[in-house]
Amino acid sequence: MKLGFTQGIRQYTLEFGTTMLAYFATLMIVVSTRPDGYSESDGRWLELLPAVPLIFAFWAIIRHYKRIDEYYQRLFSEAFALGGMILGLFFVVWGFAENAGAPKVPTIFFGPAMIGLWGLCIPIIRKRY
Repeated sequence: MKLGFTQGIRQYTLEFGTTMLAYFATLMIVVSTRPDGYSESDGRWLELLPAVPLIFAFWAIIRHYKRIDEYYQRLFSEAFALGGMILGLFFVVWGFAENAGAPKVPTIFFGPAMIGLWGLCIPIIRKRY
């Protein structure tokens, strides 16, 4: 079902915003209740709880992508591909830098970096059209 662009944005903002609020709340709960030291029998699995709202956020993005018209689908797809290529190049180069002694980059930064690059690449791709 295709919605008008403004109505689609409102629905996406509601869905995505709700999941991000749930993510933030879950993250704050997990971080604030984390004990100083873990043993193997502690509730380490609680550290995975913030992933649940992120799965719903991913689903909101997919639903939004299906609702938008072909122009925006192509724009977002090309921006995502460009962001992925930039991020891939960065991590390959950084891998060589790690071999030379640079600090390791935690994998938790990969997702936010990909989303950020996707957003930064949209204006670049939009100029082509």
